[in-house]
Amino acid sequence: MPALHYGANNFDHSIYEDVLAPDAFGAQLFGAGHAGRVPFGEEWERIDVGDRSVLLVHRDPAAWFAEPLPPITYGQSMLSDPPYPTPPVILRGRRDFAEILIHISIVRASQLDPLAQPPEGDAGG
Repeated sequence: MPALHYGANNFDHSIYEDVLAPDAFGAQLFGAGHAGRVPFGEEWERIDVGDRSVLLVHRDPAAWFAEPLPPITYGQSMLSDPPYPTPPVILRGRRDFAEILIHISIVRASQLDPLAQPPEGDAGG
């Protein structure tokens, strides 16, 4: 399991996974809910797999899968600054996927549609 972004094990985020990703992975399938927002870049190969779905595969799979990750406890995975090192490839993946990752602020807001924009004049709070 990769070093998760802050609080990922603590999220009740499954209702958002049709439109947002829980984290960056070396191979990731994006469906119709991600249409027009699928990240891409030099490190990723995009494979259209039909039914408005896209598979992104990192061009260096060994960077993701060749080395075991350090043991991670449940408690550590909920820390904003965990004591374990996060591999650089995961950090780069998170930067590439930043626009579509589930974040604690989305879960705490409990929006039915996490992509909805607040009405004009509403600062959302």
